[in-house]
Amino acid sequence: MNAVIITDNALNMRHGTGAQNLRTFIGSGIDFVHFYIHGDFAPSDYERSFLMKDSETHRGSSKFGRFTERLSYRAGFRWSVSNAPVLSRRKFQRTLHDLQFKPDVAYIIASSESAALLISGLLLHLNLPYVVHIMDIAEENGLIPGEMRGFTRLLQGAHSVLCITPNIQDEVRKFGIEKTSLVLIGQEPGEYETLPPDSGGPVRVIMVGNPYRAGMELLSRSLDEIRGLGFPVELSYMGAAYERLPEALKPSVHNLGLVDNDSYQRNIVRSHIAYLCGPSTHDNAARFAFPSRTSDYLMAGLPVLACVVPGSATERILSPLSPESVRFVHTTEDITAGIQDFAQKSRWQTASRKARQFALAEMHLTEVRKKILAKLIEAKVASRQANITA
Repeated sequence: MNAVIITDNALNMRHGTGAQNLRTFIGSGIDFVHFYIHGDFAPSDYERSFLMKDSETHRGSSKFGRFTERLSYRAGFRWSVSNAPVLSRRKFQRTLHDLQFKPDVAYIIASSESAALLISGLLLHLNLPYVVHIMDIAEENGLIPGEMRGFTRLLQGAHSVLCITPNIQDEVRKFGIEKTSLVLIGQEPGEYETLPPDSGGPVRVIMVGNPYRAGMELLSRSLDEIRGLGFPVELSYMGAAYERLPEALKPSVHNLGLVDNDSYQRNIVRSHIAYLCGPSTHDNAARFAFPSRTSDYLMAGLPVLACVVPGSATERILSPLSPESVRFVHTTEDITAGIQDFAQKSRWQTASRKARQFALAEMHLTEVRKKILAKLIEAKVASRQANITA
């Protein structure tokens, strides 16, 4: 099966959505070509990725300029939204022709109304069945059907809609789409074994990636109580943002820095507890996103202390693991109680086993890939049957 993938951003291993899709499609048996709208974050790591950007454009200042822009949008030749990139249908089709690539189906990722508007306009003229996967929502007020023509058209024209969190599913249902599939982040099981804390040895707590301010400040306020637990606790941070940690916390946290994938996995499995410091404030990250590092923790079998907003997408996904493998923390007492709980070998072993079981059932890359490919195949078959009937 041949698929064309159209996304907001590049497929890059340093970006959560990009890494997810590279893992999913490379080695899947599907031949694919990728097009993306924005290249500001990082270039694509995939050879057959193409930036669908002819130039930067502004809306015409004259009445005639605005009229011709609307006309070209409706004709499907090119689209622009204020200062957004210009997409060219001809460029898109020319690229496929030059590659001698004939797609059977399209896989779409859009997180903003501007991207949905651009992509849905393009799809109107491609005559391809497609599956939409909403992995994030970059709109401050969520999805609003009456005000978002792009998402309305994109979602209602899709064969299937996949969502990465239940909160995103709730947003999609506003458009009258009841049948959505929850597809979490896909992750390969690690090669290394996680071991429980040694009796008398240090309990190692690890933090990775974005140091959400509220969660880190809570940990900083907990330092005195952590030191009074009666056993050594080592705190480590892994990522590129150590300097953003609270000043009072930095001297107590070992900076592992930004490391390669093998070192990343080794640092995870030599730890005993993961501290998920957010999303810990009421914003889009809390409402809709699920930090990809969480799947790393669970797949490694690490119990998690999670400082996340009540009702957030992350809390809803992790709730089935609470309190056995995940403890939600909002006070300094919660943090010290959680460390003390998971420091016990028998408790740690139970928590670790259940965390990994959950990850293998819900986040195993093979299973996630199966779910996505099944929807793409369904879309292709349904389109073929519709063409035969017609």
